[in-house]
This record gives sequence, C-alpha cells and structure tokens, in this order.
Amino acid sequence: MANEIITVESDVITLYTWDFDELKSYLKTHLFVSNALLAFISHELREMLAESWDMRVEDDKKSKEMEQLAVDYLMEGIKK
Repeated sequence: MANEIITVESDVITLYTWDFDELKSYLKTHLFVSNALLAFISHELREMLAESWDMRVEDDKKSKEMEQLAVDYLMEGIKK
C-alpha cells in the first residue's frame, strides 16, 4: 500500500490511506488538523481501553462467582 491511494466506502466504514511522508509533512503545516487527528486518535484509544477494562472486570466477576459456587458446593458436601 506504500504507493497506492485507496478510498473504500461502505455503510459501516470509510477508510483512507496516505503516503506517510506526505501526511507527516501536511500535519506539520496544518496544526489544527494535526491536533484534531491526535484528539480523535486519543479519544478512540481511550474508548477501546475502557471497553477492554470493562470486559476484564466482567470476566473477573464471573470467575469469582464460579469460585464461590464451587466453594458453596464443596461446603455443602462437607456438612453432610
């Protein structure tokens, strides 16, 4: 993809690619665009990290619930 210009559009996603050196040069001279792009990337990264964290917490919660069920089951067997 280094020397190709590709634009893909669908109802789900629009994908743009740029030559890295051209984009780097453009962003140096267009600070508003550069800041907006960095803000967008930061926002998206934060959202993905938060979602990942929520999934991890939910997995831990389910794991603890399963452990408690196992302990409860074993304790009932010991009481008999």
